[in-house]
Amino acid sequence: MMELEVEIMLIQLRKNVALLWILRILAVPVVLVLFAAGFILNLLYGVVGAVGGLISLLGGAAAVLALLDGCYGEAAASAAVAFLISPIALPQLLMWVGNLLICAASALYTYLYRL
Repeated sequence: MMELEVEIMLIQLRKNVALLWILRILAVPVVLVLFAAGFILNLLYGVVGAVGGLISLLGGAAAVLALLDGCYGEAAASAAVAFLISPIALPQLLMWVGNLLICAASALYTYLYRL
């Protein structure tokens, strides 16, 4: 049902050329911001992935030393930070969000500029 309404809306939008061009012009900054944000997040993925491994190793060593010292709260906090910085957690999230933004920009570009 919803797909039919979208198809009808796109057909009406194709007929109204002035409205289509207004939407295209207004969507340019949105598409550019989405592409730029996705690119920056993917760039951060590379930086955090490369540097995060070393910092994660130091955080893990700090967690082990705090555990041996009997400071269980600090050990848990150090282990949590080491996991978040490791190439498994935070960089992966950055890559997923960056790719999602690029996909959203591509879809918006396709629907508005390839009608």
